[in-house]
Amino acid sequence: MKRRILIGILFLTNILLMPLVSSTTDIDPLTFYSENDAYISQKNHDTSHGLEKILKITSKYGGSNWTLWRNDLLVSFDLSSLPSNVYIISAKLYLYYYDYVDNDPAGRSLSAYRIGESWDEETVTWDDCPTNAGTITINATVPNKFGWMNWNVTTDVQNYVDDVCNNYGWQICDKNSWGMVGIPTPLFYPKESDINSPYIKVEYALLKPNNPPVADPGGPYSAYVNTSLIFNGDNSSDTYGNITGYRWDFNNDSTWDTNWMNSSTTNHTYNSTGNYTVVIQVKDDRNGNSTNSTWANITLPPNKLPTANFTYNPYYPITDENVTFTDISNDSDGTIISWHWTFGDGTNSTSQNPIHIYDTTGNYTVNLTITDDRNDTDNFQRSIVVRDFIRGDINDNGTVDIDDLVYLIRYIFSNGPEPDPIYVADINGDGEVNYKDLFFY
Repeated sequence: MKRRILIGILFLTNILLMPLVSSTTDIDPLTFYSENDAYISQKNHDTSHGLEKILKITSKYGGSNWTLWRNDLLVSFDLSSLPSNVYIISAKLYLYYYDYVDNDPAGRSLSAYRIGESWDEETVTWDDCPTNAGTITINATVPNKFGWMNWNVTTDVQNYVDDVCNNYGWQICDKNSWGMVGIPTPLFYPKESDINSPYIKVEYALLKPNNPPVADPGGPYSAYVNTSLIFNGDNSSDTYGNITGYRWDFNNDSTWDTNWMNSSTTNHTYNSTGNYTVVIQVKDDRNGNSTNSTWANITLPPNKLPTANFTYNPYYPITDENVTFTDISNDSDGTIISWHWTFGDGTNSTSQNPIHIYDTTGNYTVNLTITDDRNDTDNFQRSIVVRDFIRGDINDNGTVDIDDLVYLIRYIFSNGPEPDPIYVADINGDGEVNYKDLFFY
């Protein structure tokens, strides 16, 4: 028996702890009767009509030689017993239309404005009428027969429950022009009439239905290859809660590239060009989620032009001698993919470091044109003088012998006479005459 009681207690506890998601049938609608109701008269601007057994609404517009002052209706309700943080399914304000004065008001639109400050029916007059929100909450049309009229004030009541605004009731008036005498004036019962008093009927649920959050990935984005790109989902929103997580798929391959994270921003680097679809998913504090996408256009940065340059050896070339050309070009943001040489004697080469032989003396212009991996080019050229002489024959006797070596040693170490021409002593071909040339004898 004790075991059955314990099980029953646990079952009841679980029921009580379950989240409440109420529908219109779970909770009976609440009815609130007017706390204050009155009409105010522009004609009798300093007179209170709050305790009279009549409510009336009149447009201020009469004929050109006739003036009937405007009458507005004020009504308020004590809604403080409504639970906080509930979802207002429906809230309708009801007034009983029982008669009219002068012309039939059927079809005229009566506008309800939310009142913005407190007032009391026993003292309110036209002169101290409370301010209203300035924008119409809702319009209702006077019917063809007497009976209940209603204004849908759901939004105002929801805002009151959510502490967006205070609850001071509504001002109802006729903003339509009439333009002649006999202005239609509908009459309504106040609470003082003891029958058909004004009331509000409110249907609500204890837990607001969850609207999924709205994902906003920002963008579109653009960046260069291999550059960090910041993505921002800060404009994502959730109407009835808070966003608790963000995750991203940077190339729309159905694989999330980030885990759920609290931050709305993240960064990613693309290593190849393209137009990528970027997907964001957000979730809220009630497990609702949504996705949205934008795109990221990834391009190469502006190309830095390559710089062509080369050296050659020997510095003083002679006929029928190998001349080695060495490419020293560079491309700071890419690679050089082709070389084109012209040697000035009608020949050319596409090698990076070609070897060329001139068979006749002369002045030659050598040109190097390079192309980088983005098809931009540069060229460099220099003049080469090809001579006909015996390298190392300093005394110009037609042979290289010990006398030439002695001449070179005296020049280098003992301030001997300079070889003339100097280039015959540049035996290693590096463009200078020094001790290094001695090793080539």
